[in-house]
Amino acid sequence: MIDWLVWLDASPWRYGIVCVLTYLAALALCLLPAVAPRSPQRFRSDLVFLSSLALLMLAFRWQVFYFPEHLNPDESGYISQSLTLAHDPVYWRSITAGTSGPFNTYPRLIPALLGFEDTYATSRVMAMILAVVCLSVFYATCRRFAHASLARMATLAAATFWALTTNGDFTHYSGEHMPVLLLLVASYLALRLPDSARWPSGTAWLAGFVLGAIPFAKLQGSVLALTITFFCYVFLLRRSESWPRRLGWCGWLTLGGLTAPALVAGSAAATGQFEHFWQSYIAMNLGYAGSGVSLGSIIENLPNLRPYMARFVTLFHAMLALGVLGTLSFAWLGFGRPMPTANRRMLIFSSTLLPVAIYTALAPGRPFPHYFLFVLFPVVGWAFAACSAALAPRMSLPAEADASAALNPESSKPLSFALAAWLAVGLCVQVSEHFFSPQLIPVRGLVSEFLKAPRSKVSEAILAHASPGEALGLWGWMHQFHAETGLWKATSDQALEYLWNVKTEGVSVSSWMELVPDYFEDLYLADLKRSNPPVFVDAVAPGSFIFTNRATLGYETFPALAEHINTHYTLAGEIDGIRIFLRKDR
Repeated sequence: MIDWLVWLDASPWRYGIVCVLTYLAALALCLLPAVAPRSPQRFRSDLVFLSSLALLMLAFRWQVFYFPEHLNPDESGYISQSLTLAHDPVYWRSITAGTSGPFNTYPRLIPALLGFEDTYATSRVMAMILAVVCLSVFYATCRRFAHASLARMATLAAATFWALTTNGDFTHYSGEHMPVLLLLVASYLALRLPDSARWPSGTAWLAGFVLGAIPFAKLQGSVLALTITFFCYVFLLRRSESWPRRLGWCGWLTLGGLTAPALVAGSAAATGQFEHFWQSYIAMNLGYAGSGVSLGSIIENLPNLRPYMARFVTLFHAMLALGVLGTLSFAWLGFGRPMPTANRRMLIFSSTLLPVAIYTALAPGRPFPHYFLFVLFPVVGWAFAACSAALAPRMSLPAEADASAALNPESSKPLSFALAAWLAVGLCVQVSEHFFSPQLIPVRGLVSEFLKAPRSKVSEAILAHASPGEALGLWGWMHQFHAETGLWKATSDQALEYLWNVKTEGVSVSSWMELVPDYFEDLYLADLKRSNPPVFVDAVAPGSFIFTNRATLGYETFPALAEHINTHYTLAGEIDGIRIFLRKDR
């Protein structure tokens, strides 16, 4: 299998033909319900279409699975966390995950539970699978409001960006994958609440549970979750049933929303980790949000992000154009005809969600591209809602959404125009940019080189003294040593990482310890003593991530830590300024 992949990757023509055929197959399945509504059902089925999206993602992204380094420092951080949770599954005792919570990190254990090694490759496969699930939920939501072909074109537009991007921020398992999926599920459930005939109380409870889980996947998604929660209550209260029933459903929604926070806080209290949960997640995230640059500065600097986000910007502009086109078209297509209630509801919902999503991406004050995954589906969803609202007055949704019969002349022309607009603006612009713009992370044609790439010298030196499955003590921010060695984290937190959560501009201090609360310093040392790792690495060195100055940030600047290391460990070697210490009884 590997030999065949290397052969495929070695020729741009062979690889390109596979990608083009896969994309054309997905596009054909998008158009099939509109152009050939009487074709065999097996070709028009949603399962076949969604399978084609999975193949599309795989065809364009499989090469990145073999890239031998992390695509983003967060990627190796998540691997270090899942390695540690596999050793000790008690959250906040074994790990903290910065801005991510347990609903974001526990799913990373799935590959290990299935017997796969926890590596960059399995992490990227996991990210791709989550992307396909996100696309499936988005399609299921759109499918209820428009003809199948239009819903598929909107879904393919989002898939085109996610498949073709070469920005590592969008292809690694980031802190946004799970909250984005939860937000999509919550949106799907919310839009079912107004007319859910079967088990509305269960739908309301499940929607509440998913919404309540979002802050404990990534606190950054809380404002989006609150926005969807508001719509859930509005949808339930505007139903036609009696007030006692409507209020009862609102109660189920509230109960579901309280369930996930109660589970998280309750498990933290039951395991004696409530203080750590509060300090490292709630208080730290609030500090993180408050320590970034101002929202105005972020907006001013957005043009500087374009080289890193060119393809997302292209998608964003294309969706804005389609949304405006749909809005203007309603005056023509819907003249004299009211917009169906369901489409009006979808349009109001998506029009509200889009600016909230943009705020969510910008609010932390750090212009990281992967934050804009929060915007991907809201902007595509808004463009779809505008176009479907324009078409709805001319179309009979119950019959034509299922594409079970040929379109009547009155609706076929507007639908054809809409599909042509999505093809030209939503798809062709993105595809052309893919073939005429450079790769941000070069992967094509390099798989054979990736397979021969050795581990880093530091990781090889660590494995000379420890084995996968043991602990590794780390000072600094170089989690790739965990990912490359399979050694789990000796400490739940990294005291130095807290410096990300404090404003340092204009602050004069003699030591970093004046900025980091004593709680995190004491916790780091206590965890290190409890786990007693065979190897300790001081990764503060030139060329390391963020922390490079040994004089101001090396382990010696933490007196209690220096005393412990100097007493129980001996220097085994130094590579490029990174010092490796071996426990004296080894």
